[in-house]
Amino acid sequence: MEEKANAIIAYLKEAFPGIEVVRRESYNSSQKEIYEHHKDYFVILLDMSMHTFDRSKEESGGEPEPVAGRKILNGMYLRDIGTKVIVVTMYGSHEGKKLLTFVNDLKEEYPDNYRFQSVSTNRKSCSGNTGTLQPTLKVLFGS
Repeated sequence: MEEKANAIIAYLKEAFPGIEVVRRESYNSSQKEIYEHHKDYFVILLDMSMHTFDRSKEESGGEPEPVAGRKILNGMYLRDIGTKVIVVTMYGSHEGKKLLTFVNDLKEEYPDNYRFQSVSTNRKSCSGNTGTLQPTLKVLFGS
């Protein structure tokens, strides 16, 4: 996960010089940041799978939460948080569903927030239109 997150952040900083990327590394810290500061962000990049707690020398991060991103999207929906979300994942399936089926479910359940973005660790490859981002924008990455 760390390699994927670092590659995505490096791509964003290279493609949009001056962009501010704030990273939260667990379900709990990402959820708290989004609920309390969502208005500060132009877009949120959200991993579907995260550790429950932030990791440190003393803390292992708790159990991996395979549907953390979906839980956060649901909380955003319930709180009427309209910040756009780009879902980031390295898995081909979630919740026993193939990725395309899972993507379609998220589009249907969270139409105001959800955007699917396929990002390769090869920085030359990023699908989707990134031309609308401005270099001074603040982006949250929950991974």
